[in-house]
Amino acid sequence: MLKSSTGGVTIKGFVQNIESLAVKNEDFRQVLYTAKNCQLVVMALKPKEEIGMEVHKLDQFFRVEEGTGEAVLDGVRTVINAGFAVLVPAGTNHNIINTGSVPLKLYTLYAPPNHRDGVVHHTRAEAEKDNEHFDGKTMHMLASTIEAVGTRLPEHIGIIPDGNRRWSGVRGMPKEKGYEHGIDPGLALFKLCRQAGIKEITSYGFTTDNTKRPAEQKRAFTEACIQAVKILSTEDASLLVLGNSDSPSFPKELLPFTKRTTFGKGGIKVNFLVNYGWEWDLNSLKMADSAQKNVVNHIKSAEISRIDLIIRWGGRRRLSGFLPVQSMYADFYVLDDYWPDFKPDHFFQALNWYEEQDVTLGG
Repeated sequence: MLKSSTGGVTIKGFVQNIESLAVKNEDFRQVLYTAKNCQLVVMALKPKEEIGMEVHKLDQFFRVEEGTGEAVLDGVRTVINAGFAVLVPAGTNHNIINTGSVPLKLYTLYAPPNHRDGVVHHTRAEAEKDNEHFDGKTMHMLASTIEAVGTRLPEHIGIIPDGNRRWSGVRGMPKEKGYEHGIDPGLALFKLCRQAGIKEITSYGFTTDNTKRPAEQKRAFTEACIQAVKILSTEDASLLVLGNSDSPSFPKELLPFTKRTTFGKGGIKVNFLVNYGWEWDLNSLKMADSAQKNVVNHIKSAEISRIDLIIRWGGRRRLSGFLPVQSMYADFYVLDDYWPDFKPDHFFQALNWYEEQDVTLGG
């Protein structure tokens, strides 16, 4: 049986400082935990922003941690600020409005759940476009699924999140729009890896070859990488951003993370390949002593360990220069679904497949 309790969040319960999480949150809505009969969510409303008048067939509880606003319940308006609780019985028309000049930070409990587990909406507009609802899947179900996987887990998983542009294309959207839709899947997969007990993950952000794409696409995937690191900084993780930081294509916002940085209580290692190229990585081997057996010490990615399993979305059967030294003996699992269409089942399919592989490391 696999168990996890990283950072106070377990796959069978939630124990964290909710006030701190609510205050740190900058997203319009983020589902933190879903159980069978209730769901915990943090929210942040911009000045003058509101949730919007709505009515549920369930009970809802709000608590304000920062800011000033109004709670509207069946037309009755009440001023609320830090420390106020609002209980909304099922069938009540209600709204929460930020009337102040700073973000209104709060958390809310739905009983039973109302949203899809793990969903993140960065803005209200994004939430309104996403017609999602609770699909019956809870963290308890996730726990049972992880326990059923088995005991042989990869210590280090490589992620190639491909298919963002094709995902946009089939929806009639500009190609660059796909990158922003790849951020939430990254956070969801990170949490799954942490909960399953994976020790290290490495993900492609963008490669040096990707920088040859049109300017609008380059801006989009660069901004997506910056946002991904910003989101990860609110989690418990140990981050290393690796890539050619001397190039103007490397985002200056990520320079502080080119040395491994601990967020929160640390824990799972996350390596993010940004403006990475395999030739750049291996170039210094030319200066290595050919008599030395351990050439790994001479590559730029020397701090990253050997990869056990690589998962690639988007259907392509190639590594695309992904850490050639560390990937030498990695098992390679390919999903035809595009990265923005990530589902937790993808992760479990890969783990189940990996468990069946014969690992010999060439022996």
